[in-house]
Amino acid sequence: MPYSLTPAAQATTLRIGAALALLSAVATVLSGALHPSQEKPDDHPRVFAEYAQSDIWVTGHLIQTYGFFLAFLALISLGLSLAERHDRARVFVRLGTPLATAAIAAAAILQGLDAVALKAVTAKWAAAADADRSPAFAAAEAVRYLEIGFNSTFRMLQGFCYVTFGAALIYTSGWARWLGWVGVALGIAIVVRGFAVAYTGFSLANPLYAMIGGVALELLNAWLLVASVYMWRSASSLEGEKSRSGSVSREGG
Repeated sequence: MPYSLTPAAQATTLRIGAALALLSAVATVLSGALHPSQEKPDDHPRVFAEYAQSDIWVTGHLIQTYGFFLAFLALISLGLSLAERHDRARVFVRLGTPLATAAIAAAAILQGLDAVALKAVTAKWAAAADADRSPAFAAAEAVRYLEIGFNSTFRMLQGFCYVTFGAALIYTSGWARWLGWVGVALGIAIVVRGFAVAYTGFSLANPLYAMIGGVALELLNAWLLVASVYMWRSASSLEGEKSRSGSVSREGG
């Protein structure tokens, strides 16, 4: 099957993907540092008060939003190159690309609810007069439950993305194979987390949410950093092959 991307174009795509993965990891760390997290996420009166008082809520979540976008674009960039070089990998890339597109849309809706809507309703509840506090709190909880619903579906989409692109990596050679297996394992963990959120919300009493949540997401961020190294090295390898083939052609001429 003829390649639709030349080795040079693949190398450029991989370098873009490496940069996007690195920026996504940085954005994720930064947004995590800015996120207020002193209260239990399922203790709504306390956690809503914490959100209402935060001056960096919107900024931190917008950074997180772009972190999500960059991560999925990095996966698509990786997939474009893998699909050109490995027949079996191409199958998983074709499955993963629409999943990544759907995940970007889900992340946009989720973060619109979390970054903007939830901040607005919790601020109104905190500032409401006593007579208005009960309906204001109900409005804030309604937005919270919408956030929980989209968080669940988003995490499942996110997990399936890493499963498919990780599976594509398994068909590569060298150390990238174990990177693929780790991606598949982390993806499955994120899918499980999505199911946990669907049934119990952001409840630390749910062992699947409590144990998988933070650890899996931090490992996913580390996976992206390692993947960025792989993409950069793969781009250098492709450029080296191009250079060697050019030298051979000149010698033969």
